[in-house]
Amino acid sequence: MIKYIVSRLLQGLVTVILSVIILFFIINLAPGDPIIFIVGGGEPPPPEIVEMLRAEYGLDRPVHERLVIYTSKLLRFDLGYSFIYKVSVFDLVVGRLKATVVLAMLSYVISTLLGVLLAIVAVRRPGFLIDKLINGLSTVFFSLPSFWVGQILILVFAVRLGLLPTGGLVDPRTPPETIPRLLDVLRHTILPLITLTLVYLGLMTRLSRSLLIETLQEDFITTARAKGLNENLVISKHALRVAMLPIITMANFNLAFLLSGSILVETVFSWPGVGTLLYDSILKRDYPVMAGIFYMTILLSVIINLITDLIYLALDPRVKLGERR
Repeated sequence: MIKYIVSRLLQGLVTVILSVIILFFIINLAPGDPIIFIVGGGEPPPPEIVEMLRAEYGLDRPVHERLVIYTSKLLRFDLGYSFIYKVSVFDLVVGRLKATVVLAMLSYVISTLLGVLLAIVAVRRPGFLIDKLINGLSTVFFSLPSFWVGQILILVFAVRLGLLPTGGLVDPRTPPETIPRLLDVLRHTILPLITLTLVYLGLMTRLSRSLLIETLQEDFITTARAKGLNENLVISKHALRVAMLPIITMANFNLAFLLSGSILVETVFSWPGVGTLLYDSILKRDYPVMAGIFYMTILLSVIINLITDLIYLALDPRVKLGERR
């Protein structure tokens, strides 16, 4: 087990290093000049001021030299300082990560559990109305652009009905007491949570349904039915246990993207998370923040993949350590 974990960590380390190098070149070769955003709007600054700022922020160095400096700092867990916010990138990203984790984890749990439940309901009567209805709705949800769903929800529940806020995490007018503030946060969470959940719910329902239907055609399922087992028991105890392995893989794969912050959804709802921070950083050419967010996203993905592999081993001991590479 230890040898396997070390092997996976080494593979993850190689993935992180290669990803950091590729992303660093892509970010620094993108069009736009961060100096323009640093000095603000108005008249263009004098050339000598621009050159001074370039030297101060290290932008006058060649890209490969900047890469060496950046990677050396990463080895010391130093993500640098933001050009725009003038603070540590690590502190900035971690501060925004809290809001993203709340939204992402709630969406992850709801979409996964509800998706598997709807798939079980659908495969009990394949080809019937309930199956066609669930399959059709899941296809629609998965196909809808998340930013469009968010805008429709805002238009209906915030603008027309006035039931929920249009965005943000908390209303500044809310009393500082715990209960009112918590209730206000919950109200602000509803619309972005529904938006994220609907999109990933469609994916998890379709995936779970397809895997369950495929598993129910296996010989061991025919044997279980021949023994006279109840259909609910066949699905929940036998078919679902086999199908859960790829379902968990896809669910955890989605979690990596959710934790990185859904840029479009967070932007639509002005959610103060990593996605909104990344969007603002792209617009303002804040290279250290962009690189820091991508780096932490890759690191989270590697960790989640390792956890997924360990869950595989726990659920199915027949999977050999040497085969999960």
